Amino acid sequence: MKRNQQDLKMSDMNRRIYFLETEKNLSESEIKELQILKFARDVESNRVTNNEMSSKPKRLSLTDVRLKRVKA
Repeated sequence: MKRNQQDLKMSDMNRRIYFLETEKNLSESEIKELQILKFARDVESNRVTNNEMSSKPKRLSLTDVRLKRVKA
């Protein structure tokens, strides 16, 4: 039963995303809604990792920067 509700929720979300993507001249609030829905869909389907969910970008240490220079 719970799985059916989740599938229904996802299909409603996908339907709304499709509608917003195909609609011309979206308002600013509709654009924000579309971004939120896409993110929620990604989270629901486990496509977003924990790193992507954190709002702060990961700070690189000086050692990390030096290692990247050596690899490049």
